[in-house]
Amino acid sequence: FGAPTAHEDDAERAVLCALGMQTAIEPVAAVSRTRWQVEPSIRIGVNTGEVVSGTWSASGRQDVAVTGDALNTAARLQSTAEPGEVLAGAETMRLTRRRIEYGERRDVVLKGKLGTIPVWPAVGIREEFGERWESHETPLVGRDREMVQLLDSWVRAQAGEGQIITIVGDAGVGKSRLVAEFLGKVAASSTARVVRARSLSYGQQISLWLLADLLRSLFGIREQDALVDIRGKLQGSIPTLLSSADSVVQSEALDVLGEVLGVPPRDSPVTQSGPQVRRQALIRSVRAVLGAVAGRASVVIVLEDLHWMDAASEEIFSEVTADVLGLRVLVLAAQRPGWTAPWSEWGWPERITLRPLAEGEATVLAGEVLGGVTPSPELAQYVADRAAGNPFFVEEMLRALQETGGIEQIGGQMTLVPGAAERLPSTLTEVLLARLDRLEGQARNVAQVASVIGRSFAVRLLAEVVGEELTALEMPLGQLQRAEIAFPRRNPDLEYVFKHVSMRDVAYNTLIQRRRQELHLQTARAIAALYPTDEYAEIIAYHYSRTEAPEAAEWLEKAGDRAAAVNANEAALGHYREARSRLAAAGAEENVLARLDEKLGTVLFIAGRYDEALEHLERAAEVYRETRDLEAAGRVVAQLGMAHRWRGTPEEGIARVSPMIDLLAWSGPSQSLASLYLALSNLYVLVGRYRAMQEAAAKAAEIAQVIKSDAQIAEAEERQGTALVLLGEPEDGRRVIERAIPLIDAGGDLEVLRRALVNVGEAARVAGDLPAARQFTERAFEASGRQGNLDRAAFTLGNLGSILMLQGDWDEARDVLERGLAMAKAAGRSSTLSTPLLYLGQLSLHEGKWDEADRHLHDGLDHAVRTGDRQSREIVETLLAELDVVQGRPEAGIARLEPLVEAEDANLALIIPTLAWALLEVGDLTRAASIAAQAVERTRQQGLLYLVDAIRVQVMVLTRQERDAEARAALDEGLALARQMPYPYAEARMLSEESILQRRAGDEVEARARLEEALLIFRRLGAKKDAERAEAALELARA
Repeated sequence: FGAPTAHEDDAERAVLCALGMQTAIEPVAAVSRTRWQVEPSIRIGVNTGEVVSGTWSASGRQDVAVTGDALNTAARLQSTAEPGEVLAGAETMRLTRRRIEYGERRDVVLKGKLGTIPVWPAVGIREEFGERWESHETPLVGRDREMVQLLDSWVRAQAGEGQIITIVGDAGVGKSRLVAEFLGKVAASSTARVVRARSLSYGQQISLWLLADLLRSLFGIREQDALVDIRGKLQGSIPTLLSSADSVVQSEALDVLGEVLGVPPRDSPVTQSGPQVRRQALIRSVRAVLGAVAGRASVVIVLEDLHWMDAASEEIFSEVTADVLGLRVLVLAAQRPGWTAPWSEWGWPERITLRPLAEGEATVLAGEVLGGVTPSPELAQYVADRAAGNPFFVEEMLRALQETGGIEQIGGQMTLVPGAAERLPSTLTEVLLARLDRLEGQARNVAQVASVIGRSFAVRLLAEVVGEELTALEMPLGQLQRAEIAFPRRNPDLEYVFKHVSMRDVAYNTLIQRRRQELHLQTARAIAALYPTDEYAEIIAYHYSRTEAPEAAEWLEKAGDRAAAVNANEAALGHYREARSRLAAAGAEENVLARLDEKLGTVLFIAGRYDEALEHLERAAEVYRETRDLEAAGRVVAQLGMAHRWRGTPEEGIARVSPMIDLLAWSGPSQSLASLYLALSNLYVLVGRYRAMQEAAAKAAEIAQVIKSDAQIAEAEERQGTALVLLGEPEDGRRVIERAIPLIDAGGDLEVLRRALVNVGEAARVAGDLPAARQFTERAFEASGRQGNLDRAAFTLGNLGSILMLQGDWDEARDVLERGLAMAKAAGRSSTLSTPLLYLGQLSLHEGKWDEADRHLHDGLDHAVRTGDRQSREIVETLLAELDVVQGRPEAGIARLEPLVEAEDANLALIIPTLAWALLEVGDLTRAASIAAQAVERTRQQGLLYLVDAIRVQVMVLTRQERDAEARAALDEGLALARQMPYPYAEARMLSEESILQRRAGDEVEARARLEEALLIFRRLGAKKDAERAEAALELARA
């Protein structure tokens, strides 16, 4: 008992087991006496103490070994006991005497022990008993500075300068007490509105729970209210509250806020849209409501236990709380250490960290608990050693001592009774467990049942679970309140809350597993009956997951669906896995398991865990094929193709998708067939088959038009636009993608939206519209963050870093690219690693860190070749060729680039300017001039970004040919374009070339001026090698 897992009542369990064994032997003994005249009996020893324990696997099971003096003493007690006796050591007796009845103490001599050892025979189980005690009100101690800070923030909030105060502290340190004291002062001096919400101890898997709790507090809604009542309260409040807004805003708020509270959605554009659209509408509505409430009165919003906040609520609050600064609102957010609030990096919110009380403050608090009597130095030190300044520990420990008679007043001081310290439980858990044990049977049972429901529990729900009338619970709940175990909470519905989560945990841990399962099942069924809305699906599933009930799988799947809808990926995976495991164990049909495999594979794909996704999707596809459900099989194979695309195995994906298209094509247009063509277009882009990509996207669009699938029409349009960008028509491609984005956004598919934003950002980048490119790409990164997908985020950061580099923000670009690289590596196997690598290589190349550039670029090339990523390979090869040129190896650069130029659909606008430069450096002026001219001609059609670099190379060629007038005209155009974008690195390189023309024209002053301009830019950017060359040229010019 206690190894490998410890419980607070291990000693009691051991003694009860021992007594049970003695009872169980009686029928065996009776048979033996009758048949064989033999009197079998057992003797048992029970001891408590520290041991060394360990576990290991043996024969397919876990074995546990313990060793130590406590174990040896138990063996000695067993050998000393009389037949049929249970003999307990002193510590065991002290921990169990509230439950076990013991006989007279005996002092025995045990082998290996000095002197005599006291032991007690356990004779049976006694009725629970315990002395009742009255609650004590103690003043707030040691929080004057924090209170002044809160009151000062409240003054500023009332004046319209909204505040967020995060109160951080360990359990029991006084966060809730500080807030309560502050609210009392606010209530006494102003007419503020107080709105409260709390996270649940298991609430991180319950989507939007905290937001729903806030809305219930705001609109006076009780958890057990019927849906019609909830809708009625919203309809009665929202028009009044948002009276200054138009009917569209009011209707939208009614729809989305009602949906959070479980009200079935009406048939409206918002509720029929995808999760992303509804999320944005929800953010707008919460902002509108918050602003309207603050416009009527100053508001205090109390958010409790934020360390358990669900991810969906965190996303909403991270947006909405940005408005607080301009409102008459004070947000008090209480949390434990280890969790980071979404506003923690903002400049204006404040933070209060509650430390344990100083020794003197803890002594003052102890005196208040003791009724104004000063604790003796011995008692103060005892409490300090065990409470460590935690106010809750101080109070609970002293009250336990008071209840057990462990302290007495002598000479005006409260002192420990000699020997009392040994009888006091040595940890807070033991104190709380001891207090629970002293409750009368009914009150203790109520506490145990309530602990299963949660830290807070509605009285109505508690009555349903225990099967009692509400009036029958008044007495035991009163006892819990007087014992300071649980207190009533002033909400629209009568509910109680455990004084501390540790109290709830202790009560819960006193239940045996079978009893826990029974109570969780009763709780799940009671919640489903009392609160029949989807809002509670995850709570119901939580309780069912602790049982063996057959209906648990149904609720777990529902909870997974709800979590998946808001991209709470880990929660969804947990629910789906548990549901599938239970269904498999129950012998469910294969198509039912395939449904769960498909859902698991889809969420794993979204989360970027492609190997796991493929495993589940392949299993589902196989079942669908065997059952001839080809539509479902096609849907899953399309998802398989997408997983291969992002996993970096595109050829496998093409081989998987193409036969399925052939199989489904004969049956006519369908959503699955359109999905397969869309997957094929995504696979073709990775291997560089851009025309095939365009054709597949067009086929998907054709099918989607026939079946009237707006989401697939929009996605196919985005794919066609991206194909145009890759085929050298960035402006046309950009227009097509931008036209598709509103439709994609309305559909709510975050992955398609992210992809569209990335690609329209790339089109804008190639076109030289860098501000727009950055804006689109930042939006794409936000979408990838909501997906919770590391490799999509890494890919998007790679693109963002390249844009920042072009704009001249090299320090920020490096930070972003290194973050992207870390994310890509953390994501495991994927196709995105080459993107941050190649742009880090480009940045290092420009910075003059050539060894670092070589390493990053070769790593990126290896990855691009391994994953079949043609687009990344062309970029990397071009950058490596540039590195060859600047390091004096132009021949190597030519050898690297010439094979790329010959490939079908090669990105010539990217490749041939660098090829012309390399040819110039080897002295092949004729070919260099020809290719440079081709580069300028081609890049004029394919985007300003490539054109600027092509013009620079053409200027170099024309200067070498002494065609100065043409070089000057080209240079002027290139400089204007570089400044227009802006593209400072290209501008500085152009200025360096201009200085050569000026010197040749005999204008040394202008030549030096251009070099100085270039040098300033190179230094600002951090282009070390370029700066060194400019400095050398300046020195030469001055000489």
